[in-house]
Amino acid sequence: MFAASAVFGFAALNVNGAVVALAVGTYSENFNAIATTAAAGWDVRTGATATSLGTVGSYTAVAGSGTAWAETTGAFKNFAASPAGSGATTATQTATTNRALGIRPSGTLGDPGASFSFNFSSLGLNITTISLDLQMLNVQTRSTVWTLAFGIGATPTSFTSLGTYNDPGVFGSTTTTFTASDFGTNLNNLAIAWFRISALTGSTGSGSRDSFAIDNFAITAIPEPNAAALLGVLGMFGILRRRR
Repeated sequence: MFAASAVFGFAALNVNGAVVALAVGTYSENFNAIATTAAAGWDVRTGATATSLGTVGSYTAVAGSGTAWAETTGAFKNFAASPAGSGATTATQTATTNRALGIRPSGTLGDPGASFSFNFSSLGLNITTISLDLQMLNVQTRSTVWTLAFGIGATPTSFTSLGTYNDPGVFGSTTTTFTASDFGTNLNNLAIAWFRISALTGSTGSGSRDSFAIDNFAITAIPEPNAAALLGVLGMFGILRRRR
């Protein structure tokens, strides 16, 4: 397939305009708190296309105690993460504290156009890795292809694909990791950028659709060399001034 937490108290998952300013090290989001708080910088969207982020969707269906994997109502959902086990009862799924942000698409929601989007800034940084878990939580006869991509700017009109996640046909989690060999220098030192996981084409097959979720997202960054050099020069200048 491919070689692939900060939490703030907003009233909804959709943090419109909020940009997470990355720092040196690893930013991570495990979505375990989405029943009660927002995942900073993240939103769920419908109507996403190859040239548009789409329209911010509703957090309502994600709130509360969680939704069973096999529940067929189309909505963005607060699912138990796949480690709960494919045979987990509804009670077990509801009780587990390991959560994942997901969707059960329907003919009127997200098929196609569903998207999970993360808005971030990498000013002064070089991005070295991006990773996340892609989870198939309820295998059905209709399959969706999810495209992982990035866009640049507040409202990008084009996106660069990093790869696709095709329905594996089995329950479980796939850890997906991208490195600079995949995205080059394109994500370095940016005021605003987006990483997204989107259903850009309609599902194939007939019958019910799969339940799908994302979990354990992480971005690792190091100082941008030019910025680090500048800081070193400024630091040395400060030392010289103090010596005088």
